[in-house]
Amino acid sequence: MLPLGGYHKSPYMIASAITGCIALVVIGAVPKTMLSLTLLVVCLFFNQTQLSVCDILAEAKYAERIQQVPAYGPHLLSYVWFGMNIGSLVGMLLSGIILATFSPKLPYLIAALPAGMVLIPLILGCLEEKRVTPEEAAEQRKKFYKQTEAMLLSGMICLACLGLTVCGLASSNVRLNATVALLAFLLVGFSFSVFLSPTIAKFNAWSLLQTSLSLSTRGAPLFSNRHSRTISRGTTFLPLLLQLRHWHRWCFDILGWHYYLSALHDPLQV
Repeated sequence: MLPLGGYHKSPYMIASAITGCIALVVIGAVPKTMLSLTLLVVCLFFNQTQLSVCDILAEAKYAERIQQVPAYGPHLLSYVWFGMNIGSLVGMLLSGIILATFSPKLPYLIAALPAGMVLIPLILGCLEEKRVTPEEAAEQRKKFYKQTEAMLLSGMICLACLGLTVCGLASSNVRLNATVALLAFLLVGFSFSVFLSPTIAKFNAWSLLQTSLSLSTRGAPLFSNRHSRTISRGTTFLPLLLQLRHWHRWCFDILGWHYYLSALHDPLQV
């Protein structure tokens, strides 16, 4: 909707990559005594912003390519997800060694390198974006303005995310944060149920409930590391067991994509 310099994707990806890379360097280089909790959260916010912006805009780009050449769509998706799972697996395998041998800040400095490398294909113009004129941009915005429901829901999600972020940074009150999160949950769920078609609204409600009620064990390593001195040795979480949970998931993801691609080549053999 709002192209910068006539380009829809690359300026936003470049800006998010720069801020995300700087955020990782700050976390990894600034001493612990000078890195406040608020600054840490802000840096992680910019890091996640880079991941979200680059991921969404890259998906939009290869979705355009798939529309142009549908026959290569499954191959492209397999390549993308295979690479993501391989990278995640390698990162998980190396993170334990780095944390045990060096400083816990080192992984952030290492992660800043691939985060900054995103700039190389963007600056070289590998997205192959066509520069749009102000008239073409205005015409595209008119099409979006006609979709009132989509605009309203997008703005509501944006406000809910910003509200949760500001509330989490400004207040450490658990009840207040829980109340704001519950209000955002009800507002988003109700809005999507009203403005979308029944079929999509039901699927969205199920996805929202499934995501909200899912349990995560990602906090276990942090709890174990911070309180290992106060927890008895028999109840301390073993890092290897926690990493195995991610290893087996990524390994099966890789095997699943390989099976999926093989099925496309020769369905009868599979």
